[in-house]
Amino acid sequence: MTTAIMLDGVKNEKWKAILQKAKTALAKGREIRVSPDRIQRMKDQPRVHFGQAGLNFITESMKEMGQITAGLLRRIPRSGKIDFELLDGERRLIGCTRAGINFRGILVNIDDEIVPYVIAAVANFNREGHTPTEVSDSIHRLRSLEIPMYEIAKLFGISEMWAGQMHGLQNLHPRVRDMLNPDLPKDRKLPITAAVALSKADISIQFDLARKVLDKKIGLGILRGTVIKASMRAGKQIRLYHRKPSHRWTSIKNKSAQLERTLNDLEVTVRDLDILKSAG
Repeated sequence: MTTAIMLDGVKNEKWKAILQKAKTALAKGREIRVSPDRIQRMKDQPRVHFGQAGLNFITESMKEMGQITAGLLRRIPRSGKIDFELLDGERRLIGCTRAGINFRGILVNIDDEIVPYVIAAVANFNREGHTPTEVSDSIHRLRSLEIPMYEIAKLFGISEMWAGQMHGLQNLHPRVRDMLNPDLPKDRKLPITAAVALSKADISIQFDLARKVLDKKIGLGILRGTVIKASMRAGKQIRLYHRKPSHRWTSIKNKSAQLERTLNDLEVTVRDLDILKSAG
């Protein structure tokens, strides 16, 4: 999964054309309604984990109120019944399927395989509820397109520092990465702060340290120092993330925007619950 990427500047700025193409496609999209069985899941969908409780809730909501927010679709060559590919709104698509109603989506015109992923990644990760590995994999995919980290942070609505730390999870040992599975029991699931610290250590010592964290032999407060010392003993240089001072103000603005979106999402959730309560 290694890709040659320049961290301090991008000579090849094709990524700007990619983002502009995505922006244009979204601006020219039109709303349609289509049967769920004519839609296929996006092959490289950034989001792969969906909580069953949340799916049950959205299904019941759609049975009562219908689909409130439109998804995103693009037309693809017909294959059997399939005419469209889903770019955003998989939970809504599942809810529509279970509720037996048509899916409402914004149809965008895209004729390549890169822009759909960018749109899907941005649409998905401006929301809450994504697993750390989903976020890390999406950032890694966008970095492979030579999109700068500060630009990814703006697209995702997070700080550049946090984007860099999440991208660093690509360095985790596969068995440590598995410890981030949200379906694991709480006492066997590795805290994200521990995963970030471990991602900076040599891969040969990560699993042992992760087990010690889960067994409460190492506290989170001293893990970073333990990682540094263990790496030094192993003769390995710890990986650190550095960001340019010129990007700090952008990071602060991104964090503020993220907090504002979170508050808006909470307001919408409360309003939807009030509507369902009054309807019942």
